Amino acid sequence: MSDGVAPPGPALAGAAFEALWAHVLEHWEDDKAHLAFLEYCQAHDQLLPAAKRYRELNQSPAHQAQATRRLKAISLLALARMEGARSAPGDAKRQAGRLVALIFLVAMATSLLIFYGLR
Repeated sequence: MSDGVAPPGPALAGAAFEALWAHVLEHWEDDKAHLAFLEYCQAHDQLLPAAKRYRELNQSPAHQAQATRRLKAISLLALARMEGARSAPGDAKRQAGRLVALIFLVAMATSLLIFYGLR
């Protein structure tokens, strides 16, 4: 990286995931613990492993309500990510179309100036 800071390696990223998950388990009723875990998972493309963890606990009556809520949240985050990835190429196509139109207009204006300049 140009700022001199290397990205965390897989072992460090896995350790952070595990530490945050352990914190969630210790503070199961604390929404802030779940939110911090899900924010980390979203930022580090770990939504699938997070969903697996919550799905395992979804069978437990003591954990079911919270796990169900978090699985829904993970689904929404994943859908939002897919929607963002899907809409990005459309934006690029629109910008390319605008660039082509601008180049065409500049070429036409230049051609007209040359044509009338030679007369």
